[in-house]
Amino acid sequence: MPSGRKDRKRSCGETGAAADIEHVTDFKRIAEYGVFSTPSVVVDGKVKSVGKIPKKDEIKAWLKK
Repeated sequence: MPSGRKDRKRSCGETGAAADIEHVTDFKRIAEYGVFSTPSVVVDGKVKSVGKIPKKDEIKAWLKK
C-alpha cells in the first residue's frame, strides 16, 4: 500500500472519524469535482488537495471539522 494511502487510514483512526476511503481512477468521476490533476483528496464532497499528497496533520485537520 502506498504511504499516502496509509497516512489517510491512520489519520482516520487517530481522529476517530468514520470514513470511507476510495481510490478513484476513473478520470470522468475525478473531473466531476472540477479536478484535472492528481493526486487529489475530497472530504465530504469538497476538494481539499490537488496535485500533491497531503501531510497526515492536514488530513487530520480536515477530518476534525
